[in-house]
Amino acid sequence: MYKLQIMDKRYFELWATIGEIENAYGVNYVTAWSWCRRGEIPRAYDLLTTKFARAQGLRVSAKSLDLWHRQHKQRRVECRKLGIDVSDIDAVPMPDLPFKGAAK
Repeated sequence: MYKLQIMDKRYFELWATIGEIENAYGVNYVTAWSWCRRGEIPRAYDLLTTKFARAQGLRVSAKSLDLWHRQHKQRRVECRKLGIDVSDIDAVPMPDLPFKGAAK
């Protein structure tokens, strides 16, 4: 069984359900589920991710998103070295989300 990383009450602190992610990005459910399982939304969607985060009152910058993606890349490398699945958040923790508290 896979563990989905559910932060507090929402996925990526932006959505309550995987279906909301599916609708927000215009992707199918399996794609949205895969993003949750990996703990990362692909870099190609950064503009939309920024839009959604700001709509939720969170601050996010291109720099923080870039760092998040680089940390995820390093995490994937580490998981491969250890021979574990990327969904194993106990073995190799997920990087912190790039979003910061309520926007001012």
